[in-house]
Amino acid sequence: GAPAPHTRLPGPGRGQGGKRDLQGALKGTGRATDRLRDMEGYESGASARVKARGLGPVDHNTKDTRRSRALVVELRRSKLAELCVRNADVDGCSDDAKVKTDADTTPPTTVEPVYDGQHLRETLGIQPWDSAYSVGVAIIDSGIAASPDLSDSLYAFYDFTQGGIETMPYDGYGHGTHIAGLIAGNGYLSGGKYVGVTNGVRLIGLKALDAQGQGYTSDVIAAIEFATVNKAALGIDVINLSLGHPILESPATDPLVQAVESAVAAGIVVVAS
Repeated sequence: GAPAPHTRLPGPGRGQGGKRDLQGALKGTGRATDRLRDMEGYESGASARVKARGLGPVDHNTKDTRRSRALVVELRRSKLAELCVRNADVDGCSDDAKVKTDADTTPPTTVEPVYDGQHLRETLGIQPWDSAYSVGVAIIDSGIAASPDLSDSLYAFYDFTQGGIETMPYDGYGHGTHIAGLIAGNGYLSGGKYVGVTNGVRLIGLKALDAQGQGYTSDVIAAIEFATVNKAALGIDVINLSLGHPILESPATDPLVQAVESAVAAGIVVVAS
């Protein structure tokens, strides 16, 4: 699919969101050596310079998201101002906050993620989809278990807790499977008593949360960007986000909000809790 617009992270000189978050992190209780996990938005082509000049020997770069031009870093509190304010290559910083579902669920039976998507479709008997007659729903959540209630809807599954690899579907927490059942469950296990709100949809599982129903904002953003880029290839019409974190900055600068805006601009309907 066509590349989505770049997501720009907030810079101290480009909006109050990034500056406010930076000040809060610096004033927070803790020692200068405490480690923080942040998303650092860098100028185009400046990734290597930010890593070389901004990160010390005990700091850790965990992810370089080229599409949104952001580094996800774990660094000492004492390095935060140096990296976010004094480094001319950095637009600004945002907290890579934990997101969660706030649900109390029982983990379903899991399937080990060992096969590719083609094997998944063959195993579950899924036929090649026809975009004229089916709607594709990407569920960004804790995963989707390969339940008989969903066997005629599961189309593809990618695990962003492992970098976005394509795997067999699984869910160690249960919330994503619950959401998938609400959308497209066929009622097999309940003899038709409990069914989803629609049928004929294709479910694309984008796992971004762990077995405790939690994950990082950066992984959710990566899943949203993947869905946006692969809108045409996977036939994604809708993204479901039944997750979130407290408000940390203005929607105008929040990286998660900007990723959602890019998906909407690409023609995807985004449903959020």
